[in-house]
Amino acid sequence: YYNALTEDLFYWKNSDVDHKLIIQPNTFTDWIIRDRGQDQNIVNNFQRYTDDKLNPFFNEQKKLVNDGGRSRNITYYPEVSFSFLRGTERYDNVKLSKAEERCFIWSIFYSLLVEVVEILKDSKENREDDFFNDLEYVFIDDPVTSLDDNHLIELAVDIANLVKSSESDL
Repeated sequence: YYNALTEDLFYWKNSDVDHKLIIQPNTFTDWIIRDRGQDQNIVNNFQRYTDDKLNPFFNEQKKLVNDGGRSRNITYYPEVSFSFLRGTERYDNVKLSKAEERCFIWSIFYSLLVEVVEILKDSKENREDDFFNDLEYVFIDDPVTSLDDNHLIELAVDIANLVKSSESDL
């Protein structure tokens, strides 16, 4: 599902000089960013819906976890910072507008959908992940509140193409 609860996984941590979009711990973003390595696809989707000069950076961190009695470090991405390029100038620690923030969150969810569709194209025996085998429906509630008309059409076409590419597989 995509709805306001999905958007609630993200919140801003602001200071006088530093603006970061914090990602609350969840398996959804861990799976798509860390486990599936879709960070660049998220960036590409985000820039298509906003501006190719607006750059998100997933800030990587490590944490020690206990895994069956053994400790190991895992990588996770608890925050995202943004920069904006204007000519030869680069502006770091940019705070997004609400519209840009929603587009960024949608880009993460959309990248997840694309990845799931790709996994489900394989036969059940050949899938590298069986987590989505019982997926029947995807619910999308208002990802377009803040999009302008051009990006709204682009998003609708993207969703339609994704549905078409998955129809025979789901």
